[in-house]
Amino acid sequence: MFKDDQQASLCCRALLRRVRLEHLWEEDGPTKRAVEMIEQGSPLSSGEDLMLRIAFDLWNARGNATVGRVCAVLDDDHTEAVCSLLIARARGGQAIVNWLARYDVPPVSTRRIS
Repeated sequence: MFKDDQQASLCCRALLRRVRLEHLWEEDGPTKRAVEMIEQGSPLSSGEDLMLRIAFDLWNARGNATVGRVCAVLDDDHTEAVCSLLIARARGGQAIVNWLARYDVPPVSTRRIS
């Protein structure tokens, strides 16, 4: 399990960053726009929509993502990120910290270059 909502949000943002949708998730949860997109449909690609739904499933179990859709829609790298997060969540504690260290890489535009 996640230790708190902030850790869950960090993981959701990291997943969404993979499809350039991290702006739909804040430190305290989904943005209003993200909620609207889930409730009313979205103009996203099938992969983007699925990643957003997975984030909601991790947050409140209301994203309605399915394993079948993960297998059919996501590429190998995205599937690995999602599945490894599920395993880390099941293990809790350090496993989630390790997952975040692996996948929570800021976008190139915000990285500091030394």
